[in-house]
Amino acid sequence: MVSFFKYWLACFCCIRYSLVIQGHLDFCIFLQFHFYFLKKSILSHLSHGKFSEATKTRLVFES
Repeated sequence: MVSFFKYWLACFCCIRYSLVIQGHLDFCIFLQFHFYFLKKSILSHLSHGKFSEATKTRLVFES
């Protein structure tokens, strides 16, 4: 749980950095990578059985 919190905190800091310093294009590229790693993280948790069966089914059908 702590590592997940650190992950979101790092993402928030990156979003602020992208918006303020680098501009909109870099921010869009960052979002693509962010969602890729978020999906990878969720699928990793799924494989370890940390979600309920209903959540697993919903995530599989949405992706």
